[in-house]
Amino acid sequence: MKPMRKEDLRKAWLTAAVINGGIISAIFVYALAVEAVSRSMPFSPPLTEPIAGAVRYAFYILGAGAVFALKFIRPGIEDRAEPPGKAVRALIRRTVITAAVGEIPAFLGFMLFFLAGNRWDFYLLAAFSAATEFAYFPKYRIWEEKTRNG
Repeated sequence: MKPMRKEDLRKAWLTAAVINGGIISAIFVYALAVEAVSRSMPFSPPLTEPIAGAVRYAFYILGAGAVFALKFIRPGIEDRAEPPGKAVRALIRRTVITAAVGEIPAFLGFMLFFLAGNRWDFYLLAAFSAATEFAYFPKYRIWEEKTRNG
């Protein structure tokens, strides 16, 4: 089998990076919505204490669990002995799934803001999500190694 050309690998990596960047940008869209709602409208959340506290803890646990699950999900996504063309598709799939799972805490924080009304809950979960997204952002050097070594 013919090895993958560098420009094809670069193009595939760029596609994955753009998709990942698009998913990361959702965090900023959430933040704009949270700020717009909290500053411009009288907002009365539907949940009150103690229910809001229970939902808050549940969402924090779910968000942290999603991020820690990446440690176990990511190795299973990647197929070890793939030809170069299929290895790249597996890397793209892995990148998109990782970005989507990394987005879960921010989305939960966004929901929590509208349920409980505390915007700092959103910002804490969004920061956790952003850190995860940037930690797992696709690195071209790693893609080269994986396609070269199979």
